[in-house]
Amino acid sequence: ITTLGLIVGLDTSTHSSSLVIGGILIIAFADAFSDAFGIHISEESRLEVIQRAIWEATISTFIFKVLFALTFVLPFLLLPLSTALIISIIWAVLLVAGFQLLFGKKRENNAL
Repeated sequence: ITTLGLIVGLDTSTHSSSLVIGGILIIAFADAFSDAFGIHISEESRLEVIQRAIWEATISTFIFKVLFALTFVLPFLLLPLSTALIISIIWAVLLVAGFQLLFGKKRENNAL
């Protein structure tokens, strides 16, 4: 959601694919780092957690946040700006809906 907000804002204000790509790269790493740091602090605050598990949670959060954010770069490299923006919005909706369904099913909740 953060990445999509940045994409729409940069597209609206700059109309430049290279600036949108730069913004995606910056937010991919900054947002992933901040979330990974938050997970690390959260896991450390739990009493009976193994140190290795804390670092696994931290590193996996960082890697997957970066990878998901970087998936938004591809449309801007291959397509015109307006088309890439539409594809990014569709991709974001599919990601959010897909994870909602996945986590709802895992928790045995009706995700719809």
